[in-house]
Amino acid sequence: MRKLTLYVLFILLLTTIVSASSIDVNVKPVKDAISANEEAVFKLELTNNAMNDEFKIYYNGIEWYMAPINVEVKNYETKTVTVKVKPLYVNLGQYAVPIKIKSKLSGDITDLDLIINVKDESNNVYLPTIAVKIDYPETVIPDQTFDVKLNLINKNPLDLKDMKVLVESEFFSQENIISLSPTTAGNISEKEIFNQFTIPATTPPQKFNVFFTIYVNGTEVYKNSKTSTILEYLPKFKVTDSVENSLFKTKTIFNALNPGNIRGTETHKVQISLLRQLFTTQVPEASLLKEDGKRYLLWEISLEPGEETEYIIVTNFRPFLLLLLIITLIVVFYFILRNPLVIKKTAKVIQYEEGGISMLKVMIIIKNISEKKINKLSIKDSVPHLAEYVREDHLGSLAPAKIIRNDKKGTSLVWELEEFDGFEERIISYKMKTHLKVLGGISLNSVTGRFKTSNGKNRETKSAPLRLVFSKNQQ
Repeated sequence: MRKLTLYVLFILLLTTIVSASSIDVNVKPVKDAISANEEAVFKLELTNNAMNDEFKIYYNGIEWYMAPINVEVKNYETKTVTVKVKPLYVNLGQYAVPIKIKSKLSGDITDLDLIINVKDESNNVYLPTIAVKIDYPETVIPDQTFDVKLNLINKNPLDLKDMKVLVESEFFSQENIISLSPTTAGNISEKEIFNQFTIPATTPPQKFNVFFTIYVNGTEVYKNSKTSTILEYLPKFKVTDSVENSLFKTKTIFNALNPGNIRGTETHKVQISLLRQLFTTQVPEASLLKEDGKRYLLWEISLEPGEETEYIIVTNFRPFLLLLLIITLIVVFYFILRNPLVIKKTAKVIQYEEGGISMLKVMIIIKNISEKKINKLSIKDSVPHLAEYVREDHLGSLAPAKIIRNDKKGTSLVWELEEFDGFEERIISYKMKTHLKVLGGISLNSVTGRFKTSNGKNRETKSAPLRLVFSKNQQ
């Protein structure tokens, strides 16, 4: 009770000065702590800083009753007015009753608040009364931290321990537990609460409310709300990549994420060489960009907030290397399996008689196209039965080892070589004479060559058949 008396004396001595352009108001509480059936009493000292004027003091609400007061105040005069305010439709607690003072001369209105504490009449104990100043941003950017500050002042000589201070919205919530010591004549008890919050990055632009609530011993003693606006937020897409390497194949997976809260579109490019491009596929298909002498694969990506997508580059040398391997094997097997002996047969007319062909010179070119020696080489050619072999000395040319005549099949000529070195080449030539004058042309049989390879295998090769056609001018 002694503390209560000291507090009342402190309140009686406390003054608050509110300044307007033409009048200064000094508020002196006389009785600001009342029960629901009592009247609060205040002394207002009005100082007129302008010309002689009349002022009206009134309250516009319905929760309280105050009789309007008219008072004349001369130039630079100070008058004291007693104001009585009675609660009508209010609960227990502390209130700031808005009072207006209107100048008749200028029409200017000065606003001031009368702080009234409505107590419980049964125990005549002060209810917890806390003045709260909230510092909160009107706009916030998603994914960026913002500060919320609350300044709390204990307006009563009560020891407020373990108060629960809640800061809540649909996006975040924070509970603070604090204590406030009693406010006395020599000490105003106050504390500051500092919270930090972050709105999720993909939250759409919108308005939302933040609620501030204070509980003392489980009882709500303060509640307020603030409205804030979430702004549009569109940073660059977050792009990550992962590479999967295997034999002669590389797979690169790019993942793009829109971290903003509105739809966005970006172009992403990846540099690539011309050679690599020949062996590269993309999913989805990319367009080609040529810029500053460089080549790029280009994707245009549109994503909703929080949406992600992936695009893939696959560089695969396997088909090319497989084709190259097949070609190499074909070439290798060709050289391994090809016939080392090549035979070519040519002929030319060396004599005409009575407008027809009478004698031909036949040349057989044989060549070992491998580096290995072949053995037991036998070259066999045949002279048609319409012609005969012309025997002669073979200077510089190999003479037939065998001449076999057959009336139906013609004459067979056989040349034999015991060895034929690698890359060796020889020309065998002979002449044939026709029994009849040949007009138009003549066909000659192919030449057959038989031999043994270096590993002892018997092989055979033939030349292409030869057809000689003669024009009238040649004849």
